[in-house]
Amino acid sequence: MRDHLFADIRLALRSMWRRRAVSLLLVVTLGLGLGANIAMFTIMDAMLLRPLDFPNLDRLVRIWETSPASDSFDQWNISPANFLDFREQSKGTLDALVALEYWNANLRGDDTPERVSGFKVSPGFFQTLGVKLHSGRSFLAEEGKAGAAPSVVIGHGLWQRAFGGDANVVGRSVVMDGVSYSVVGIAAEGFQFPEGAEIWSPLVLPAAGAAPPDQGSLTSIGFLKPDASIDRVRAELSTIAKRLEAARPTVNKGRMVRVETLTRGFEDQGLRPVLGFFQLGAGLVLLIACINVANFLLARGAERRREIAVRQALGAARSRILRQLLTEGLVTSLMAMVVALPTAALGARAMKDMMPAEIARFLNGWSSIDLDGRAMLFGLALATLSALLFSLSPARRASSPDLTDALKEGGRASTEGASRQRGRSALVVSQIAAALALVLVASLAARSAWTLIEGPQGYDPENLLALNVSLPEGKHADQETRRTFVRESLARLSEMPGVTAVAATNVLPSR
Repeated sequence: MRDHLFADIRLALRSMWRRRAVSLLLVVTLGLGLGANIAMFTIMDAMLLRPLDFPNLDRLVRIWETSPASDSFDQWNISPANFLDFREQSKGTLDALVALEYWNANLRGDDTPERVSGFKVSPGFFQTLGVKLHSGRSFLAEEGKAGAAPSVVIGHGLWQRAFGGDANVVGRSVVMDGVSYSVVGIAAEGFQFPEGAEIWSPLVLPAAGAAPPDQGSLTSIGFLKPDASIDRVRAELSTIAKRLEAARPTVNKGRMVRVETLTRGFEDQGLRPVLGFFQLGAGLVLLIACINVANFLLARGAERRREIAVRQALGAARSRILRQLLTEGLVTSLMAMVVALPTAALGARAMKDMMPAEIARFLNGWSSIDLDGRAMLFGLALATLSALLFSLSPARRASSPDLTDALKEGGRASTEGASRQRGRSALVVSQIAAALALVLVASLAARSAWTLIEGPQGYDPENLLALNVSLPEGKHADQETRRTFVRESLARLSEMPGVTAVAATNVLPSR
């Protein structure tokens, strides 16, 4: 079998060499289709299958609450009172349960101040995720108690940007929202979890009896015990939720608990359908390429009818000829990988580079998009499947010619049967249908993108400038001081040259 395989490969290469121009066109066509699919797999693998790179990721889960009236996008809705109860009563399945609360602050760096997004987290946050810091230490348990001195861990990028990579920043004090925080650590390079965070500070929760039951702004990350499953966690937390509903029916009526793997829990809910939409387009490109190759193989099979008939007349079994023709298709697919892999690498890199950095840091896995061994194995599997798709039917037809007709003098130019003509016509119709579907999908995508960027917004954006201001709560704790700030700011802005009108709003119009 090995000798036959090598002989089939040599015959396939010689056949392709005799038709170099056409073979090159087929290889490039198929390579572009494979490259588009490998590029999309690379992106989906990084953003949907492996967006997070934490030790023991299979034991990490995200926990939040749901209710019939709640928004499905609201995953920051656990009250401090409920979280404390969950943490205390879920020790049968969870080794650790930490809370997170969104937090941003005005940071006064070495050069210029900036608004930085981050999270208040339980002191065991970094230990639960199993991540190591670049330098310094993570939070101590006592730093999560009332009265503790404020401390902060800063992100690696923020450390480079705001403090020039000063190695002595650990132990220094930095001012955020007018409050002095002690820098206890610097996060590892690339760690911006969750949602592009660049600062983390200990979350201070009230005592169990004083924790508010009606202020839901927390989400939770749990670390499963070695013998616990996610279904057991769901069952235990659902039981706890029912007890909390009975204990505090006013605020917990109808509220249940949602538990998902950490990967699915922190996945952007609109990401999967968007990437699926692009994968559909890539699949249609490959389908059209396969139909093109199949049409060519059908035509070449008609040319080789006399050759194949002579081989069968000399005793060659149909299975032997069929295997040779399938080998030719497989060789074509494997040679197309030479075009597909660079195409996929360039496509994935182009999409990665086109995303603005201020948006990309909020997308889990975006920074790790790169062609790797998994993508290459996917490409080889897809190339093999494509070879079967475009070569099986032409090979079956070519391996069973009418010997009497094919061996006649001039049989090479004999007319094909009606069934063969119908088969080729069906492929042409399929190709046109797939091409029309691809054009339709591309047109809808282009129209949606244009409408999103340039379509009517409900207002005229020309000559408008927007300035976002976040006031530190320490200096602007009450509404009157905030109103005073806004009035003075509008007065000063209106005096600037070229300014004809000013206004303030708490929510900017969508753009």
